[in-house]
Amino acid sequence: LDSTYTKAYVNLGIALEDLRRFDQARDRYEKALAIDSTDVLAHCHLGHYHHTRGDLEQAVAHYSRAIEIDPKSAQAHYNLGLAFADTRLFAEAMREWKTVIELSPKGELGRTAAENLQLIETYVGEENSRESK
Repeated sequence: LDSTYTKAYVNLGIALEDLRRFDQARDRYEKALAIDSTDVLAHCHLGHYHHTRGDLEQAVAHYSRAIEIDPKSAQAHYNLGLAFADTRLFAEAMREWKTVIELSPKGELGRTAAENLQLIETYVGEENSRESK
């Protein structure tokens, strides 16, 4: 009924991902962004699309754009933290997950970010121990 309703495109993209029709999902996220380039959720999902395909540069660009639009988007900070961790930029990942914990201390993302933060701190500590030997 409303071809400019970006949330419908994003939700359709999510449903298509569930059906493993990833390229069609990407097209819906891109359509949402063509209508409204400030749609944070579309940027997060398009970033996830690129992230899962190993295109971390594009993923980081979309997550960063989402944060630029809405600095309080816990989802965008969380996803950016994942991308940083995958590229072994652990200090940056930790920074993003600390932000998630501040934004969503009692939410699922906040709890998961806290778990990720502990894992990274443990890993970095072990790496530093090995390097000092």
